[in-house]
Amino acid sequence: MILTDKELFELTGYIQGSRQAKWINENYGFNPPIRADGHPSVTWNQINAPKNKPHNEPNWGVAA
Repeated sequence: MILTDKELFELTGYIQGSRQAKWINENYGFNPPIRADGHPSVTWNQINAPKNKPHNEPNWGVAA
């Protein structure tokens, strides 16, 4: 389930979507997609996932 605007405010303490996205990035380590209304689109699974989850897959984006 995607967090509602009220849940985003309760989680981050911010009303402005760009500040919510910045807070999520600083505290959860990912840049959430931004909806048309300017607020981040985040699921509860993303919020509840372990923060230091080991990466078992190669990072193909890293230059050798």
